[in-house]
Amino acid sequence: MSLSQVWLLVCIVMVVFELITVGNLVSIWFAIGALAAFLTAYLTGSLIIQIIVFVIVSLASMVLIRPLATRFLRGNVVATNADSIVGRQFVLAEPITEDKWGLIKVNGDTWSATTVDQIPIDSGVRVEVIAIEGVKLIVRKLEEN
Repeated sequence: MSLSQVWLLVCIVMVVFELITVGNLVSIWFAIGALAAFLTAYLTGSLIIQIIVFVIVSLASMVLIRPLATRFLRGNVVATNADSIVGRQFVLAEPITEDKWGLIKVNGDTWSATTVDQIPIDSGVRVEVIAIEGVKLIVRKLEEN
C-alpha cells in the first residue's frame, strides 16, 4: 500500500467517524489534513513532509473553521428568561412529597418543583429556587425567622 493510499484511507476513516458523531466536529479537521497529506504524497515521497503537512493543515483548519462551524451548527437558540427564576423565592401551591412533585406559580405559569434531598415540603411554605433541571424547579425550604 502506497503512502498516498494510506492518507486517502485516513481521510475516509475520519469522514466516516465524523458522520457517526454528527454535529460534534470531532475528526473533520484530521480528514482535511489527511486530504492535504494525500495531495502532498504525489509531490514528494518524504513521509516527514507529509506528516508535517497533515499536522499543520489539521491544526489550521481547526483554528480557522471551528468558530464558523460551531456558530452555524448551533442552530436556533431561543433565549428565555427561565434562569432569572433561580435565586427567587416563591410559595408552594401544591406540596412536594416523596412520590410527587409539587407545584409553584411563577408569573402566571405553573412549574413542577422538587427538592435536591427529596424531603417533603407542605403547600404554602416559602421556598427558594436553587436550580432548573429540564422542566422542573429544584427548590429548598427557607428557614422561618
